[in-house]
Amino acid sequence: MATGKSANNILYTFEFQVLTNTLPSVLATISDPALARAELLHRKFCHLSYDYLKILYPNLKIPKGLCEVRLKAKQTCNKFNKSKERQRSTILLENVYTDVDELPVRSIKNDKYFVTFTEESTHFATIFTLKFKHEVFKYYKYYETRMLTAYQRPAILNLYCDNDGEYVSNEFVAYTQSRGTDLHKTIPHTSPQNGIAERMNRTIMDRARACLIQSGLPPIFWSYAVEYAVYVINRSPTKALPNGKTPYEMLTGKVFNCSKLQVFGCVCYARPHLESKLDERSQKCIFLRSTTNGCKVLNLETREIISVQNVRFEPDILYRDLPASEKLETRPVTEEIALKSYQTLKKINITTTTTTTNESTNTHEQSTNINDSAQLSTTSRAMLDANENTNTLSNTTIEQ
Repeated sequence: MATGKSANNILYTFEFQVLTNTLPSVLATISDPALARAELLHRKFCHLSYDYLKILYPNLKIPKGLCEVRLKAKQTCNKFNKSKERQRSTILLENVYTDVDELPVRSIKNDKYFVTFTEESTHFATIFTLKFKHEVFKYYKYYETRMLTAYQRPAILNLYCDNDGEYVSNEFVAYTQSRGTDLHKTIPHTSPQNGIAERMNRTIMDRARACLIQSGLPPIFWSYAVEYAVYVINRSPTKALPNGKTPYEMLTGKVFNCSKLQVFGCVCYARPHLESKLDERSQKCIFLRSTTNGCKVLNLETREIISVQNVRFEPDILYRDLPASEKLETRPVTEEIALKSYQTLKKINITTTTTTTNESTNTHEQSTNINDSAQLSTTSRAMLDANENTNTLSNTTIEQ
């Protein structure tokens, strides 16, 4: 508002004083010109940190307090355990961290997820592949029973997880309370609070991705890749443990013999079950993972995934090096494919039953001699329930 002198009640005369080197009106409230200049530069540089402005203008006077605009635009999350006040547990099964991860495609076993349980004192990880998330509760009970029985512990004291539905269900919460286990759930959207499980899942996926890329196997074999990755991680040194020890050594007290490790996806030759003295004594396979008493391999002749003990390995030759005629179709085994294959089998007439049965006996380790169509349907249904053998059986019958 301004005032002036009236001239004949029509015109008003105003007197103005022209000011030079004035600051914008929004900065006029700052009494110190040096601080006002710093604030103006701060805004010109799009709210650049005053530490960097100090490099450009060494004599700049930095104002005290927080910049509200800068906080709204650039505020980040605080680092967790920055002071490292929290010490890692040294008591077995005192703290267990768990998390579920989802994959973009279903595996050859029709799995979509995997869940990990990481024991803090040993950093030993256990993995289970899942078709549905609600299976987490079942595998947690198995993991708990297995660990408590094997290592003579009374209970898991603390279980750390996120707020996903599989962990906050009434059934899961009631079970942990009955077992004396404290369930620690993270605050929403703060996954670093469950950092050990999150970091373990990232490490597993990094290793599994490397296995699939190196071997050239289709992505549907991710379930075997993550299982073998965990097997190797538990037998590899980590900075989370002192003196270069491995989780396997911390848990069992034994040093793992690294000569037992094989290259994921390499060619191997397995001795099959011989039906005749004239049968071949070896079949070409692809190594997938180790087991307690052997290994899992993909039989390239029968297209089956089987467990074998007598194996010879060719670590220099991978699946990607094979000719196109020996490679597989990149197609996951789904419920729709299994149902379609089963319906196709039911239409086979009695004349082709004997031939189909003989071929199925040679390509499936659990098949028996079948003499009529009713027995064929029952055996075929059981074989189709095993996801790994669905494609093989359907292809054999259609050719007939």
